[in-house]
Amino acid sequence: KPVLGGIYAGCITFTDQFRKHMWYTFEMDYQGKKNVRNIEFVGLLRKENRLEIEVENPSDERIEFKVFIKGEGLSGDDNITVGPKETGRFALFFLPLRIMDSDATVIFSNSKIGELLCKVELKSKEPTPVKLGLVKCEVGKSEEKLIELENPSGKSVAVTLQSFTSDVFT
Repeated sequence: KPVLGGIYAGCITFTDQFRKHMWYTFEMDYQGKKNVRNIEFVGLLRKENRLEIEVENPSDERIEFKVFIKGEGLSGDDNITVGPKETGRFALFFLPLRIMDSDATVIFSNSKIGELLCKVELKSKEPTPVKLGLVKCEVGKSEEKLIELENPSGKSVAVTLQSFTSDVFT
């Protein structure tokens, strides 16, 4: 009767009245309790988007949950501690750098309480367009305009310019 999902292995031994032994080995793939939440998380591109997930502790003691996050652009702490008979709030961050519509998972796991599986549907959308000021330039000359791009991920990202009028803008 496992409380956590995973692969469990063991051995069962039978002994008869003549002390003869017969044993069997087994392997069990337990999918965990059906404690599943479905969450939709919509975030703006190049912004840090925050979602709070409630985690309940029904026991009479302080519990620490290990947190496993799987999904592009998602981040958060590796654990959360929740007091007895309390509900904690886990901060999940979504930092999309491209338009996307994908699935992710967040699992809260404790050997005494069990698992809480959150299936997260990630969607990202363009933020409000930024209007640039007028760029003036004489014919035959060039002018540069600095455009600031946000990258909340803290990681280096390659950016490619896509100009719709490549004969004018480079």
